Amino acid sequence: MTSRLQKKRQLSGIETQQSDSLLIVDRFSFWSIPPYKDKDFLISNYIDKNLSAKRVAKLTNCSKSSILKYLDELNIPKRESGTCIKKGVCSYGKRYKLGHEIAHKREEQMISYINSLSVEGLSNEKIVKVLIKGDYSTKTKLGKWHRKTIWTILNKH
Repeated sequence: MTSRLQKKRQLSGIETQQSDSLLIVDRFSFWSIPPYKDKDFLISNYIDKNLSAKRVAKLTNCSKSSILKYLDELNIPKRESGTCIKKGVCSYGKRYKLGHEIAHKREEQMISYINSLSVEGLSNEKIVKVLIKGDYSTKTKLGKWHRKTIWTILNKH
């Protein structure tokens, strides 16, 4: 039995024993109330852990619309769409972890390097040339450095 299968059985409440060729099911356990209808479960995941309705739906193997329906029925306040776990690109020097913006250490080092180049008197265009020549990656690691990006970083930090 693979570990993935074991994990799936644990999540579904199936306890098993395995012999060489036979899988014996000891017992099934069922939720008395589906988790998406349980107010404590929804508050714990949607409110406390700040998970999206889509993410909670994935946890409970139901649809996002079911989660939203029971949030309404159980009088749990809903957030505006897109306000929980952010996956987009955040400002330079920050990153998202579990929906919260936290410091990005490598980018913070890059910000201090850019600031030091600026203090030395280099223009934004010259800083761009130094970063490109030094093969420093951008936030997305796909694009190129631009004057406007340097200007934004210097004005924000």
